[in-house]
Amino acid sequence: MVNKEIVKDIFIELYREHGLWSRHQESQRAVVSNLIITIAAALIGLVVFDNQINNADTPATIFIILLGVFGTLFSYKYYERFHFHDSRIEAYKTELDKFILEVNISAIENEADKSSRNRFRFLRKLGLFQFWIMFNLSILLLGLILSTKALTTVTNTEAAKQKTQIISNKTNK
Repeated sequence: MVNKEIVKDIFIELYREHGLWSRHQESQRAVVSNLIITIAAALIGLVVFDNQINNADTPATIFIILLGVFGTLFSYKYYERFHFHDSRIEAYKTELDKFILEVNISAIENEADKSSRNRFRFLRKLGLFQFWIMFNLSILLLGLILSTKALTTVTNTEAAKQKTQIISNKTNK
């Protein structure tokens, strides 16, 4: 016969372990997101430093796009990892409820969550990871806008060459 106390302790330890992994991965996501924000801000500063955006800024703007893509994919991956651990935590909690007959942990959580759900009804529909995805997509979008501007802006030197070419073509006709 299986000792129920040992099984309960195993579930508690598994619950704790996956909770720690979940927190650890959220911390990693935060560190990488902060790094992406810092690098993107530095690159944007580099692009606009000379008060003009032109072809010379294209490598930096493309790197901003790549940061946005990486950040978006990274956030999705870390959400998947968080969800993996959270699903296991919920499964262990359900099993723990069977061992602790006097107390239903899930029922206590559901009752406590009612107040939060009612107070923040709109925000509860949006996952926190969706904000991180939108934030990284905004970095990507900003990179696209800056790249478009850099690739379509003619520098003063290029404009002067084009004007000279147009004038010389007209005089040759």
